[in-house]
Order: sequence, then C-alpha cells, then structure tokens
Amino acid sequence: MSLPAPARSRPAARVLAFLTALAASAPAGGAPGLLAASGVSGAAAAPVASVGPEVTQKDPPLGRAVVPPVPLPARSPDPLRLAQARAILAGSFAVGGGTGGGAGGVGRSVGDRDLGGYLFLSDLEEPALVERAGRLVDALEALYLERFGRRPVGVPGEAIVIFSAEEDYREFQAGDSRLAGLAGSTGLAAQGIVATYRGGRSEDELLGTLVHELAHLLNRRALGPSLPSWLDEGICDDLGASRITLDGRLLPGTWSRNLDPRPGEVRISGGEAALRNLAAVYGPDGSARGRLDLGAILALEWEEFVAPQGAELHYAAAAAFIRMLLAAPARSAVFRGWLAQVSEGGSPAAEALRGALDRPWEELDHDLALWTRGELARLPPLGP
Repeated sequence: MSLPAPARSRPAARVLAFLTALAASAPAGGAPGLLAASGVSGAAAAPVASVGPEVTQKDPPLGRAVVPPVPLPARSPDPLRLAQARAILAGSFAVGGGTGGGAGGVGRSVGDRDLGGYLFLSDLEEPALVERAGRLVDALEALYLERFGRRPVGVPGEAIVIFSAEEDYREFQAGDSRLAGLAGSTGLAAQGIVATYRGGRSEDELLGTLVHELAHLLNRRALGPSLPSWLDEGICDDLGASRITLDGRLLPGTWSRNLDPRPGEVRISGGEAALRNLAAVYGPDGSARGRLDLGAILALEWEEFVAPQGAELHYAAAAAFIRMLLAAPARSAVFRGWLAQVSEGGSPAAEALRGALDRPWEELDHDLALWTRGELARLPPLGP
C-alpha cells in the first residue's frame, strides 16, 4: 500500500524536511513516500488451498503465513471489485468528472484499455500522462529483473484503476475491509487490482505510487505472496522512491524529489524526503543509530509495521536497507542470492538474510547510518 509522499519543509534560509507519510507504496504505493495499501499497498494473494490458508479480513492484503511463499502467476481481477471500480468511474462521468474532480462530459463511458499488459480503467482526461504511465509500466518488469535478479512468472493479468478524484478512490478503498481504515493510503494493490488517484497530486507522485503498487504484483509473481512487510514494502519503496524522467523512464537507485516553494519555506516530498527523515533519526554524524533498532523494525508483523505512529520510519528503513545492500557488489550478490532462495521456498525472514550476510544487526545498523549520510551528501543542493 502507498502512503502520501513524505514531505519536509523548512524556513527559506535552510530547507527543513518533515515527514508527512511514507510509502510503495502503496500500502498501498508507496514511500517516497509510498505506502501501498498492500502493507499498506497490499496486493492480496488469491486464496490457494495447496499453498497456504485463505486470507481473512484480519490478514494483511497479501495474506499471511503462506508456506512456502513460492512465486504465483498473476491473479485475475476480482469480478466484484472490478465491477465496483467500473460503477464508481461511470458515476463520476455521469456527474461530470475529470482530473481532480473538475468538469467533464456527461454520459461518457469508461472503456477498457491496455496499459503495459494490464487491463486499464480510468476517467483521466490527460492523454500525455497516460502515455507516460504506459511507457513506465512497459519497462517495469525488465527493471525488476535487472535490479533483483528474479523474473516474475507468467505475464501480467491484473487490472490498473486510476481515479481522477480522490473521493472516488476513497469510495473504492472502503470496499475492502482490510484497507478501509487506512486513511493515509494513496494507492492499493489487492484482489488482482492496483488502484490509485490523481487528485491534486503531481504527475510524479501519481506515477511513483503506481510503481510501488505494481511492484507488489511483481513480488507475488517473482517471490511469492505473504512476504514479510519489510521485504514486500521495502522492494516496492525502493522502486517507487526513484526518479521518473519526463519520457517515463524509471531510474532505480535514485531519489525522487518534488519541491514546492512557499513564502518563507520550501517543502520537499518524494523519496528524498524519506531519506532526509531517516538521516535525521541517525543524527548529523550517524552516531544516534541506537534510536532505530533495524533488526527489530524488520521483524515487525504487518499490523505493527503499518501502524500510523511508525509506518513512515518503517518503510524508509526497509527501503534504505535494501538499497544499501544493492549498492555494494558483494552484498548485492548475497542479497540477490538470498532472494533466489526465497523464491524456491527459503525463509523470507530478515533474520535469515542477516545470517546470509554473516553480520550482527548492530553492525548492519551502523552501516546503514553511514550509508544514509553518504546518500544525503550526494543529493543536489536544494537552493539556488
């Protein structure tokens, strides 16, 4: 699931950063602030009796305790949820919908389209934005393989729904009892459907959420359903927090940045805001790492991982940890090898990865503190 992009602001003399909400999300999206509605962008796995227990209303969107979490083919959109999305979109058109709730033509229909192999439903009236999203989605699976070394099984079979108005998205979100209470969600992935909204958000925020939520579906096809929240959301935020070029190319490993100059301050949102807030937890020289407790965060169950009081930090820490591992060739090889084992039925627990890295959590926490400061130092300046 995706949360609103983290944001930071500061008096004009020096731009501060304050985190509003993260996500991937998505628990739906995603940090750069994306929190997908599965975690909270939860892409709910289809109940599969031979693989694990059925998902209940108390379970995370991706399900729980599937053993082993082996890759599964794409799940077709749930017919009832798809019908709900169509009805909401049709109602929006009937009253005159449009981007951000603006005026639109009465009586128009929302036709089915294809977006990167996914069924696409939307009432957006921005052809250039849809085209940019299409290029982004087309290339996402290949980027996933390149970055994580795992090829998703089969082909996409889910649906993407983008609502113009936030209130329409909220109505759709409320139709899933597991996600209805996640007020900060900006996107969701559940029951074979990825959904998000345009509202008053920038194109990059919308597309970042879309990447986060789609990554939940790729995780299911490449690694399996019911992954630990840190791994599922961390991968989704790693991708969703990346910059997207004007021609729709995702640049994994970079930090998205949205600047909103205001009288007396500049507000920052996107992946960079999440990085800045994580760095603030570690302190100016990285010496305050004890305040994070990386091992404990990565061991959290879904309910605790996505709890409002800590979700922003949890998403940021998980994504940054994965980025740190991918940034060093030796650790990247270990991480990608461990992901291969997970896809073959190995334990997806963070402790299993720590064992593969052969390092104590205290040392990994220290390394993450230093890596975070190094990433911060490489960011372009905020002011002129």
